[in-house]
Parts: sequence; C-alpha cells; structure tokens
Amino acid sequence: MESVHLEHEVLNSFQTWRGWVIEVLNKVDVEIVDTIPAGCNNSIRWHAGHLAVAWDQGIFQNVFKEKHLPEHYVGYFANGTSPSQWNGDAPALAEIIPHLEAQRHMICERIVGNWDLDLVNPFLQFTKASPMFFFLLSHEAMHFGQIRSFIKTLEASQPNPI
Repeated sequence: MESVHLEHEVLNSFQTWRGWVIEVLNKVDVEIVDTIPAGCNNSIRWHAGHLAVAWDQGIFQNVFKEKHLPEHYVGYFANGTSPSQWNGDAPALAEIIPHLEAQRHMICERIVGNWDLDLVNPFLQFTKASPMFFFLLSHEAMHFGQIRSFIKTLEASQPNPI
C-alpha cells in the first residue's frame, strides 16, 4: 500500500472517531455527564477531557514540544484521576468540546510528514510519533465505547416520564 494512501486512511480514521466522539457529546443529556456509573471510576465528562489531555500530551507535547490545553486540565483528566477526587470546578463539557474540535484539525495538520519524529519521552515501547498516534487512535475508540456505554446505562436507569 502506498504510504500517502495509508496516511490518508489513518487520518480519515482519526477524523471519523473524533467526529463520533464530538457528535455524541453534543447530544448527551447534560444531566448525566457527571454521573459515575456503579462499578466505574469516571464520568462522561471525564472521558471527554481525558481524550483531549491524552492527545495534547501524546502528540502535541511529546512530539512537537507544544501545549494546547490549559494547565489545569491535566489535574482533572490525566490518567489515574477521577471526578471523585476533583477539587474546585473542573472544565465543563461545553468547554471541553471546542478543544476536541480544534484537535481534530490541528492533529491532522501537524502529523502529516512527521510520522518518524522521535518522542520527547518514550511511552510504553513507543519511541516515534507514528506508533504513538496509532495507540492514541485505539485509545480514542476505546473511550468512545465507554462514553456510549455510559450513556446507554445512565439513560436506562432514569425513570421514564409518564
């Protein structure tokens, strides 16, 4: 497969997954975005913020030495955090969504032609931008599934209006 074609397909996959994330977040009932389902550690809002932080840290900071999110996002949405531990007001979903939308475009613009750049800090076994991108793409899909699952679970647990 030609590398330009593969690059196009990979970026289309990212555009698709991120588009689905944004679409579902724009439609979700705000009454359930902060509910943590039984047996879980996080909420829909946490998953949204976590995706933004993961790409900011994994691509912008670790490949291009740039930071695009406000500093306080890490304290709320980094790996290992939970809304049950939040102090103060975490960014609202309405504030997170525009960052996700901006990343959708900026990531695609920046990564083209830069797949072989070294990571500033190797992550797991990854030392280059391309495997980091593929990891984050899988991560995006997994969290999208969690968001959808949370929505279905939480909507099903709400009483039906008469």
